[in-house]
Amino acid sequence: MIPDQEKIARIKRLLKSRPKGLAISDISHTLKLNRNSVAKYLEILLITGDVEVRHYGNAKVYSLAQRVPISSLLKFATELILILDSDFRVIDVNDNFLSFFSLGKDDLIGTDFRTSGNPRIGALSSGIIFGEENQLTGRKQEVTLPIAGKDCTLAYKVVPTVFENGSRGYTLIFDDVTVARDFGKKIRMSEERYRAIVEDQTELITRFDPGFCFTFTNGAVSKYLGQPTEEILGKDMLSFVYPGDRDMVRQKILSLSRSRS
Repeated sequence: MIPDQEKIARIKRLLKSRPKGLAISDISHTLKLNRNSVAKYLEILLITGDVEVRHYGNAKVYSLAQRVPISSLLKFATELILILDSDFRVIDVNDNFLSFFSLGKDDLIGTDFRTSGNPRIGALSSGIIFGEENQLTGRKQEVTLPIAGKDCTLAYKVVPTVFENGSRGYTLIFDDVTVARDFGKKIRMSEERYRAIVEDQTELITRFDPGFCFTFTNGAVSKYLGQPTEEILGKDMLSFVYPGDRDMVRQKILSLSRSRS
């Protein structure tokens, strides 16, 4: 079937006027076109990425694809963006990516992302996860690589992309999460050091929630009470106090403050 550009243009104009979409029969009836021809034209538009299809049971509803011009994506995005064709050659890149890797655009355009001679890009591509048949996966992943003498972590996602000429490729969107990951590591290390110090104390150390239920006890508490920690956590701390003293202990605790302890 030789595409009739005039009929394709009519279908696109109709879909533009109906943002909620139309079924094949609706398009055929409105434009007075053969139903099979409409189905073929829509198949072409799906391949080129001009239309999208939603399924409602057995029905298919077609609408114009919501496209964002690549130039706008590159210009305004704060992430690092790399655009590849189906053979993984770099066809565009934004300034943030170039700045992060200290590269010029001519260093990348037209090169194979997987076999680039640039060591920084080589380190990046070697950390990217390829799926079956050497295709890029769409799952969000992370890659760590050395930049300016320190390890940097980039979270990335792969967006399958259809270009204006109908060809396909990939848009790789990277986000520098190094600071967040480093902060998380420091918090975990701090918690581990704190826990080690507390566990080594011979004093009884506990934490409890507003309902007086244990949320943390150190080893000394477990030893004193003669129960493993997992059996103590969640229990009412006042249940371990002599019944006649519980109200007094509760009031003493409630009276504590930063200025009075």
